[in-house]
Amino acid sequence: MHTIYKSTENGLTEVTELTPGCWVNMIDPTTDEIERVTTLGIPADFITYPLDMDERARIEREDDGKMLIILRIPYYEGPRVDIPYTTIPLGIVLTERLIITICRRPNEVIQEFTSGKMRGLSTAKRNRFILRLLLMTANRFLAYCC
Repeated sequence: MHTIYKSTENGLTEVTELTPGCWVNMIDPTTDEIERVTTLGIPADFITYPLDMDERARIEREDDGKMLIILRIPYYEGPRVDIPYTTIPLGIVLTERLIITICRRPNEVIQEFTSGKMRGLSTAKRNRFILRLLLMTANRFLAYCC
């Protein structure tokens, strides 16, 4: 499933078309969705690497400026398992025009962004968006451990 968001004067809104400065959130994407994104010139590996649950945190850069950032974000498995908290990979793909986030499972970090409660969120300001995503991840780690 993928959803496209764009920042407006009224906050984060869901849009149907890819436009410069938008954010594409992909949760457990299908092969058709992966193929559709690769038509934008994004390497297919950039989309499939974060879907591997054993993927390590790292950064990868292409010659044309596209970048993949993989984070390990905290994930709550539930109270019925032996270890209720674990980490899962979250991929962030940056291009000149847009931001794409890829994750195998729905998670609280992305849900906080999509809820519309985050003030001053701008999908057009890519670096600020990533820094806020890193801050939200750190806050989740602290909330889960303390």
